[in-house]
Amino acid sequence: MKKLQQYRIFKFDSDRLKDVNNNVHLTLQEGYANGEVVSLGESELIRIINRLKEKDISYSRLGDLLKERRLIKKLPSSRDNRKRIIEINKEIDDFIFIPEIVNIYFTDPRHYRKIIKDGLTVNGKEYERLLAGSGMTRRSTIQFVEKEFAKKLKPILENDRDKSAPLVDSKFNAYYALVSSAGHSVTTPRFCVVPDYEFTRDRLVDYVAEPEDGDDYVEERLMPITTNAFDGQGIISLKMAEQWAEDLDLDYIPNSFCIRGAYLKGQAVAFDFHRFAEELADSFIITDAWGDKVDVREVDCILTTSQLKLWKSYGSCKEYQNACEKNGIGWSISRATPKKEKNYFYSSYQLLQVLDLTKEEIENMCRPTIDWISKVSTGDVDYAMLYLMGSVADRDTLEQDWFDEINDSNIKALMLNHDLFGDAYFRKNVYHSLNKKIKESRMGKLLFPGNWQVAISDPYAFCEYVFGKEVKGLLDEYEHYCQYWNDRDINKVAVGRSPLTWKSEMNIMNLKSNADLDKWFGHIRSGIIMNIHGVDTMLFSDSD
Repeated sequence: MKKLQQYRIFKFDSDRLKDVNNNVHLTLQEGYANGEVVSLGESELIRIINRLKEKDISYSRLGDLLKERRLIKKLPSSRDNRKRIIEINKEIDDFIFIPEIVNIYFTDPRHYRKIIKDGLTVNGKEYERLLAGSGMTRRSTIQFVEKEFAKKLKPILENDRDKSAPLVDSKFNAYYALVSSAGHSVTTPRFCVVPDYEFTRDRLVDYVAEPEDGDDYVEERLMPITTNAFDGQGIISLKMAEQWAEDLDLDYIPNSFCIRGAYLKGQAVAFDFHRFAEELADSFIITDAWGDKVDVREVDCILTTSQLKLWKSYGSCKEYQNACEKNGIGWSISRATPKKEKNYFYSSYQLLQVLDLTKEEIENMCRPTIDWISKVSTGDVDYAMLYLMGSVADRDTLEQDWFDEINDSNIKALMLNHDLFGDAYFRKNVYHSLNKKIKESRMGKLLFPGNWQVAISDPYAFCEYVFGKEVKGLLDEYEHYCQYWNDRDINKVAVGRSPLTWKSEMNIMNLKSNADLDKWFGHIRSGIIMNIHGVDTMLFSDSD
């Protein structure tokens, strides 16, 4: 995937602002020196800000400047070279510094109340609260915007929603901030929104009883459990997945995307619902969340109401689409499934504490980690180079300037002269760089055959629901599908969702493969497809 452009903004601690009565003056250079400039990945919010400022970001020009700066830094120091670097830095800052927004890290809730009451001034301009996404809130950070600029920006972010529609303030706070999620801009698909599919079944559960007089205890109970089978998940056509792959400059087609838009988020799974309609449905017409009829031949994506968070704030899907088009709010992708899965991953101690192991089993389990550390530090120059290269080594192809991306002089020297690995001083440096890995391995962070994959709720069952058929899916209860493990003839795997908190959250999955599964799921090379009949989500303590 192409690199996400990074932008820069001011970020202050509320303690620092309190000392200057929430009125701060500083230059950008002082901000760099103080550590008060931070990077933000490009988001729809930043694209909107640039558009409002009529600021044309020339990425090719920006790339040329960065390349020129790298080349000059390799040259002998001189007055002309230093002057040129200063000029380049200023031009880069003109591109990527956004003075209209600032982030504030609040060390005390009272500081927030004071700023809201008395205001915030940065370099002579007043600022007001803009937004706080879920991740920002967890880190006690709020984003503010320059007041005059807010008059143009905020109406766009509201996106012509019906403000009389009921909503929960805390949830709206997160939904409003979705446009600030970092992600790559992609083609906006033709789409519709259908209601969530919920059903209730009796499940045998371990229930924690909390009597008023006495200790808590656990007992088995048969209880009605309501399940949202496709919570946060929709589907996109294979053709649109191909278009998004092109938008992202990928040399493969992902089968699942993490999407962001105006009050919109979730997972979009690539599935051939047009073929499903042709072969198995009674009609191409479905009914959307507002009760309107939709011809699926005219849509590229089918979303659920759990994805379009404020769908009730619009009179129809067309009204929402028109609002997005009017306000210039597009779709973006924050993550896509990889071209190929890793074969090993680092476990955490939580994944190990659920196992009852003998001493011999513990030794066998630790062996791959010990072997890898030994080969990297003392035994194998190829292992050492792959370790030192980091993520660069994972690429299928290398750009012309890939060597410049490696900042470690050790790996550059080793690549030019393999005999350097025999030098005691060099190997000592490599070993020291592994200290963190060694300490983590002693705490249970070990190498295991396996990987992290996205969870996908049976998209065939999704189509059955959308087209009004009996919802059975291609997988029965206790059955799952995963192309990665099927390719390795492994039909039973242990699966856990991070972070694991208790042994009950480890799920044993039985993987299936047959002609029908391969026909409809064969293109899904990354991800574990869950049946809709089981309690996988409960076992994982949610499936976000």
